[in-house]
Amino acid sequence: MYIRNKGIFKGISEKAGSIAEKFAFQRTLTGWESYKLLVKQGGLIFLIVAFFLALSSAMKYDYIYKINFREQTWYEKYEGVITEETLINSQKKLKSLEDRIKSYQDKVDNMMLQENYNQNTLSQYMQYIGELTEEREALLPVAENIRDGYEYTQRTGNKINLIQPYSYDLLLNKDKQTQNRASLYILIGIIAVVSGVFAYDRQNNMDNTLKSSRRGRGLLAFIKISVVCAVSIFVCISIHLIQFVQIGNFLEYNNMDVPVQSLMFMRDFNPYISISEYLVLLFAVRVTAACLIGLICAILMGLIAVIIGVLF
Repeated sequence: MYIRNKGIFKGISEKAGSIAEKFAFQRTLTGWESYKLLVKQGGLIFLIVAFFLALSSAMKYDYIYKINFREQTWYEKYEGVITEETLINSQKKLKSLEDRIKSYQDKVDNMMLQENYNQNTLSQYMQYIGELTEEREALLPVAENIRDGYEYTQRTGNKINLIQPYSYDLLLNKDKQTQNRASLYILIGIIAVVSGVFAYDRQNNMDNTLKSSRRGRGLLAFIKISVVCAVSIFVCISIHLIQFVQIGNFLEYNNMDVPVQSLMFMRDFNPYISISEYLVLLFAVRVTAACLIGLICAILMGLIAVIIGVLF
């Protein structure tokens, strides 16, 4: 009665109510399905638990990646597009190191044949041989990478670069254990959350009402699937990003704009795309896999609910 007598307050009240109705997510079908899944069925708790399981697991260890500083120096020296000139220069340098090692080794052999030889000179020669051998061993994988990259260019016509592969080698090639653990936590999160997709309707005896709504059944199924996909995408990206960010903080991601075939272990990958585009594609594939798993879990939970309803 008081508000009715005060027109200004009535207008404010009606305006606030109108705005609240527009932004109240429970009033939309998507918002209501999300609310049932994440709040009523406790799905948000399972998502948080799965995320922190992955986070706590990742924080229990630090990455250790052995990098030969001499090898890193060779990568810096020949960094850039792999050309015939790069190949020739690297092979010449490798041959020069091998010749110098052989030269000093011959001097050592000749000295050992003499009865009296200078011990200091011998020690110096042995030191030179050790240093040159380390240089050669560090150059060998770089020269092999250049040779293989040049052969790839000759075979396909695609230009590629010589880059330091360490961060990508760890992320894509060697850290399978973290990836497997992440997949496990994603599966735990998806199964736990998706188990409640149909539970709220069943618990509140809404199954028959929903089934009788002929025009709304298709939309309702689509909304439930959309919510499942959204949850799966969120879980997958958030958990895999832990590994991605952690490795990025440990080893910087360099030269992301060069072709992904610049990485020696990616030469057999057919699409000629950049490293950044490949990482986006990789995450898209992982997200798609998570969505499919989520949908399968949702369908299985729905079938189990129907079977239980028929039997009991």
